[in-house]
Amino acid sequence: MAIQWHLDLVLERKSIRLEELARSTSIDISQLRRISNGKSKEIKLVVLDVLCRELVCQPRDLLEYNSSS
Repeated sequence: MAIQWHLDLVLERKSIRLEELARSTSIDISQLRRISNGKSKEIKLVVLDVLCRELVCQPRDLLEYNSSS
């Protein structure tokens, strides 16, 4: 898929564990794991909004489009 997730990098930069993010956002840990591992094929904009708000970042920090993928 041409869209790549960088949730793991953002979490690492902010020293936040996936489990902490799940608790603070009420997003299911399994969904966050799929996103973090790049296995998520779709995401609701409301989830992206919650992640950006909680992590104080922009969507471009979490997602990247790579046409060569």
